[in-house]
Amino acid sequence: MLLRSRTERLPYTLSGPTALVLSPDGAFLYVSAFRSRTIVAMRRDAATGGLVFDPAASYLPAPGAGHRGFEAMLLEDGRLYCVSGMSAAVVVFARDAESGALSELQVVRNGDLAPKYVDGLSGANSIAMSAAKDSVYVTGWIDKSVVALARDADGALTFVDRVIEGEQLFEHFKTASNDNPWSIDSNAMPPAEYDAVWSDNVFPMRIGGNSADRPWLFTAQGVSHFMIGASLYLAVAASDVDSDSEGLVALYVWDRAAGRFATLQLLADETGASCVEHFVLEDVYGDEQHFLAVGNGYKAAGTRPVRLYHWDALAGQFLPDHALALPGT
Repeated sequence: MLLRSRTERLPYTLSGPTALVLSPDGAFLYVSAFRSRTIVAMRRDAATGGLVFDPAASYLPAPGAGHRGFEAMLLEDGRLYCVSGMSAAVVVFARDAESGALSELQVVRNGDLAPKYVDGLSGANSIAMSAAKDSVYVTGWIDKSVVALARDADGALTFVDRVIEGEQLFEHFKTASNDNPWSIDSNAMPPAEYDAVWSDNVFPMRIGGNSADRPWLFTAQGVSHFMIGASLYLAVAASDVDSDSEGLVALYVWDRAAGRFATLQLLADETGASCVEHFVLEDVYGDEQHFLAVGNGYKAAGTRPVRLYHWDALAGQFLPDHALALPGT
């Protein structure tokens, strides 16, 4: 049997391919290449499925120029939406239906100031569109974010909001205007200015941070919310698997006047806290007694990985009650 094949070499244009998009008519296949910073267009034979490189329809910036590689693409209504994590940007291309050619129309990137300060696109690596085609969503793995953008009738994008590590409430963002434009450092250990913005007790949804009132920076492993009397409480078990960090359980109470959670108590002995649960028992007098059970799945202290705390109404805190030993110890 004689097999025939054709090989087409694409020097410096298809290094590190990351995503594929097929045109609605099936005539063009677009391939994003991270290392070469290109989008390669290939004409597709409808009968055989064969592909032929079309440089005229491709996005081929000079070596080292252009956007710093695309991780994902989305094609809709003659617009190709591409996300670049290294450039922290969403790039919109117009696509000619006949020739398949791409032309850059718009770039939305971190640090843009109009109409709002754009944030959350660092490490952008995936993109999706709503069913109504009026919203586009992008994830950013470095910023640990989901970014929402509005899409108009012409396919142009406008930054609307973003959620970073559970934060929302964009209207409370103190720098969300042109009046106070400064660059936000989105590293894992933010500077004091960043912490002052995001942990200034204005975010009911942000209760961790660097400040003295929110000292834990660990992964939230378990959460329990409950009522004691007329007050709402939230307990968070936070710790990381690595042996260098020490976790804790943080207890918060809802401040109705301020409209946010305020720190009430830190159970610093729970260095491997992996879960927390609230429960109620009746005593011999028929009164409710509130307890917290904390499991230490990581870095458990000795042979007592589960500790119980009893609510002291006079102190307004949970106090140590007893610990559960491992079976056989």
